Amino acid sequence: MLNTSNTAVTWQVNGVTGGSSTTGTISTTGLYTAPATAPNPATVTVTAISQADTTKSATVQVNIVAVTGRIFHVSTTGSDSNPGTINAPWRTIQYAASSVQAGNSVYVRAGVYNESVNIAVSGSASGGVITFQSYSNETAVVDGTGLTPSTAGTQGLFNIANQSYITIQGFEIRNYQTSSASAAPAGIWVSGSGSNISLLSNNIHNIVTTSEQSGNAFGIAVYGTAAPASLDIITIEGNRFIA
Repeated sequence: MLNTSNTAVTWQVNGVTGGSSTTGTISTTGLYTAPATAPNPATVTVTAISQADTTKSATVQVNIVAVTGRIFHVSTTGSDSNPGTINAPWRTIQYAASSVQAGNSVYVRAGVYNESVNIAVSGSASGGVITFQSYSNETAVVDGTGLTPSTAGTQGLFNIANQSYITIQGFEIRNYQTSSASAAPAGIWVSGSGSNISLLSNNIHNIVTTSEQSGNAFGIAVYGTAAPASLDIITIEGNRFIA
């Protein structure tokens, strides 16, 4: 509206101020967020209404396309109650591993993550690989300092048991130690059965046992433990190991 200092607008999606979970939401600054599931029909109307003169408005049609491979983010400044977006990331890699589905990618921002991560979900040939990797041009560190490896056998800072279509890429994985001969710490531990697992370009170091006579420690350990089912198509490439 001309000759007014009030430039504020009210944003609506399909006639609802602020939108809704089924059609998408829109902030007071006009940032539209699509719904988790594409609506039917998959077109919504976004409207800006002048607060100075509510008879003045403008609209735009937004087409929503379903995407099978979602991207999530983890950051040391995040929270596991966030939605996992780049602006509202999760806090732990474990929460991401418990939340993703086939075809999803998890990008982990630079920082130190003091956790042992159990990946208990598979990707698939039809749905796609589940990928965990450091964010572009950053290095996420999974650090085992202060964590106690299980004395029931091998335990890794990343654990993949009976899963398939998983990629772990670009992490620094470090500082996992035991003095117990019954424990076997690992940087990455793959076991059970499964296929199409890729362990790529990780820097793994200081995975240690001080039980020199009978103890074990592994940078990467891959053991098929679900015979007669097998582990196959395992790619281990570009990793760096330091004692």
